[in-house]
Amino acid sequence: MDLRIEKTYKALITAFGELLEERPYEQITVAMLCERAMIRRTTFYKHFADKAEFFVFFADNMRFELMRIGDEGAEKMGGVGGLDKHAAVFHQLADYLLKHEAAMDNIFASSMVGAMTIVICEKAAEVLRERYASQAEDPESEEFLAACEFAAGGIIRLLQMWWESEGRGESEDRFVEASVKLVARTLAEPAAER
Repeated sequence: MDLRIEKTYKALITAFGELLEERPYEQITVAMLCERAMIRRTTFYKHFADKAEFFVFFADNMRFELMRIGDEGAEKMGGVGGLDKHAAVFHQLADYLLKHEAAMDNIFASSMVGAMTIVICEKAAEVLRERYASQAEDPESEEFLAACEFAAGGIIRLLQMWWESEGRGESEDRFVEASVKLVARTLAEPAAER
């Protein structure tokens, strides 16, 4: 990728994350985003049709970043495979969300939370398809694809329930444990054992 484009994307992602920490999604305008990122609006529209399309890009970038952080965390924790690695990934996700608590509160408080949740769920399903394709008998089968969608929806619901609970920091382990069990039961076990 061209270095200028990479620099533009990084500036937009950083600016959007900062703006989400300060205000709800609806109150963020393309003009505000461009001003914070120090890019021209024409540059923004050269790459994205609108703020909603940019949010999909932002969520996809967040997915890659979280998986990278999760993999690094799994290596540090010694979880090279199995449930240890999944627990490390979910702990990294929870830690990231807690670090960006104001942004998450603004996302969950947004009137666009339904649409944004769908985008995030689609990205979670992509991660699961990528991670479990090698373990699936047929990674293109409707059963496997449906299981990934089901697990992603379950994880997103667990995330919402955890986020709405009292004492998020103290209940992080319960969120991680429930998420790991959900994924294991849905994707890691052979179909005959379910």
